[in-house]
Amino acid sequence: MGGHLAMRALAEKAIDPVAVALSAPMLGIQTMGLPYFMHHAVARLMRGLGDPERAAWKEGEKPGSPLSVRAKILTHDSRRYADELYWWEARPEVRLGPPSWHWVERAIESTRQLNAPGTLEKITTPILLMATTADRLVDTQRIVRDSKRLPNSELLLFGNEAAHELLREADPVRDMCLDRISRFFEERAPKQ
Repeated sequence: MGGHLAMRALAEKAIDPVAVALSAPMLGIQTMGLPYFMHHAVARLMRGLGDPERAAWKEGEKPGSPLSVRAKILTHDSRRYADELYWWEARPEVRLGPPSWHWVERAIESTRQLNAPGTLEKITTPILLMATTADRLVDTQRIVRDSKRLPNSELLLFGNEAAHELLREADPVRDMCLDRISRFFEERAPKQ
C-alpha cells in the first residue's frame, strides 16, 4: 500500500524526492483471473449491498486465506513472520484485519487512475521497483508493465524464492533487496 501511495504522490506531484525505492507496490491488485473492470464492478456492487465498511472477507489479506496460509503469502522467513504475531499480541490495536468493501473499491479505482495513459510516463523521478512473480496480493505483471512505462525506472524481479514482503523475506532475498536499494541510492541520489 505504501508503494501505491508513493506512486500516486509522484503522479500528482505532491512529492519531489531525488529517488524512490518501492517494494511490491500495489500498482494493481491480484484479481484471481478476473479482468480489472469486472473486479471493480464486483467491488462496487458489494460496497453498495449493505454496510460498505463491513469486512470484504473473513481473515487475512486475501479472500480465502486463513491465518494458517497468511505467512506463506507474505514471507518464507518464519522468524520475521512470528515477529508480526508477537506485535499483534503485545499491541492488538496494530492488527488491521481484512479490508472493507469500501477500501477494496477505492483501492481498485486508485490503481485504475494510475493506469490512465500518460500518468506514469510523466514521472521522471528515478524509481527502483522490486517485485516477485510469486506475489499473491499485488499484480506483478502490472509492476513489470508499469516499469516499462516509467521513463526512469529499474526493476528487480524475483521468482518463487520470494513472497510479497520482500524486506521481511529470508536473508538471501532480503539482503539482495537491501544491497540493490543501497546501490540504487548511491547511483541515483548520491550524498552531497
